[in-house]
Amino acid sequence: MPTTGSSLALRLSALIDGEVDDAERRELERLVESDDEARRLYQRLKAGGAAGTQAFDAMLSDPLPLALVRQMRQGTDQPSATPERVATPAATAKPKRVKLWPRFVAGGVGLVLIGGSTGFLIGRTMNDEMPADILAPARSWRDDIVDAYRIHTRQQGHLVEMTATEPDRLVAWLSQGAGLSLTLPTIKDRPLTLEGGRLIVAEGKPVATLLYRTEDGDVIALCLMKAPLGTPDDNARTLSETMRDNLAMLSWNAGGVTYAVLGPSSDPKLRALAEEIADQM
Repeated sequence: MPTTGSSLALRLSALIDGEVDDAERRELERLVESDDEARRLYQRLKAGGAAGTQAFDAMLSDPLPLALVRQMRQGTDQPSATPERVATPAATAKPKRVKLWPRFVAGGVGLVLIGGSTGFLIGRTMNDEMPADILAPARSWRDDIVDAYRIHTRQQGHLVEMTATEPDRLVAWLSQGAGLSLTLPTIKDRPLTLEGGRLIVAEGKPVATLLYRTEDGDVIALCLMKAPLGTPDDNARTLSETMRDNLAMLSWNAGGVTYAVLGPSSDPKLRALAEEIADQM
């Protein structure tokens, strides 16, 4: 499935206009949820449509020009009865009066429609030409987790909210806070020290976070949260990799839960660690 290009833009426009069937709608909603580029394109298309609608509403609310109103009144003031026809010489015959107000009304309606369409096109074009840093950036739960990781790993002596000195109590606290069942994974492939855990928030949902320290002093986070509605389970536990500057995230879905392993992108063993944990969850 393409995630960029005119084909995707047409499909997303049809989704916004409600012109897709249920299967296509569900497929596009999953794409917007999982693909950052598709989400940005969707928001730009939606913003352009809203700007056009506002411009059209503004045109409809503008008062009619005074000259047009006068012409309409003059036309309606003309007597409806047909006057008696009087023969006059051809040389002195007066020209037939043509009623102009119907033409002014038609012209005014046409201008309103043209103005509304122009406003819609201008609004969409302005959003298309805006630099990416001016438009509101599209965020996801991944961005929230990365931001929390950066903040907490920089705090000397305050990496965790609850230490791992009582593992059972730590697991119970995180499970209750995130509303899911959490078990500590058994990690055999590399020496990691469980420092403790935190509860963070991503897309308005609580996230249970276990924080480990590597032999080099780096911090690796294992995050668990309830999967967004409509997220399909992946029995194969296929890992999705996301890069954020110097950080790498490997995530997957299983049993209605979204899992994510986050650590330095320079760690060559990060994927192997995520695969080992995924096999146990």
